[in-house]
Amino acid sequence: MASKYYLPYTYLGLVAWLFNFYTKLSNYKTLFGLTDPQIESFENDYKALQNAEQIDALTQAKAEDITHYKHTLTKGVSNGSVVNPPVPDVFPVLTDAVEPGIEKRITSMVRTIKAHKKYKPEIGRDLGIIGAEIVIDLVELEPSLKLKSSNVDGITIKYTLKGMKNANIYVQVLSPGQQVSDKSINEADWELLSKVEGNEFKDTRLNVVKAPETRIYKVILTKKNKLVGKFSNYLRVVAEVYMDQQGNEMSGKAAPEPAPTPTPSA
Repeated sequence: MASKYYLPYTYLGLVAWLFNFYTKLSNYKTLFGLTDPQIESFENDYKALQNAEQIDALTQAKAEDITHYKHTLTKGVSNGSVVNPPVPDVFPVLTDAVEPGIEKRITSMVRTIKAHKKYKPEIGRDLGIIGAEIVIDLVELEPSLKLKSSNVDGITIKYTLKGMKNANIYVQVLSPGQQVSDKSINEADWELLSKVEGNEFKDTRLNVVKAPETRIYKVILTKKNKLVGKFSNYLRVVAEVYMDQQGNEMSGKAAPEPAPTPTPSA
């Protein structure tokens, strides 16, 4: 499968792309009859998206620190030492608000530029609006899997799609205190948890018993309901037990296990 899409697939990549686009767009202002407000709007989009990406990165890093702190505080073996809570980060100053729909504005401007009689491919390459062909090897596709967030509403995992749109999520659930070797993980029967569209999945199931349990996830991509490529890395999380005021169990909240797990075979 090949793609000519010129925009990056990540927010961080889009921030860098926008910087190149708006700074070089001014070079073609007269050629394409663009106005200063049109060019400035993309500068504002760049600043707002860069600001959002900075805040997102700080928030995720701090969330991981807090989760680790709580896990250490709860599970760590006391030897007379203490563990201090993470210090809150100071977020960057917010930029001026911009209208939602940055990609739509980019697409509209790109169509205008490419339809202009003075447009040339070298201009497109300079602005970054000509996509490089990407050939996807369906046999070698291997998504990466990580924990995105955890709260009383469930455990959210995130994975790369590698150009695909759908994935199958598999899980193993270990009882409290149960241990498994890497070989046992490979040979075990995995439960197909869900067939999903998109690059995220939220596991809202309750624990099998009212005690912390380890859940091991893996993901494989699909195309037209057929498995393609290789399984992702394993992701182990500890699903804690939470109760509401009435004593009813709530969805598990995850704490990452410290030990990494090797990639499974397809």
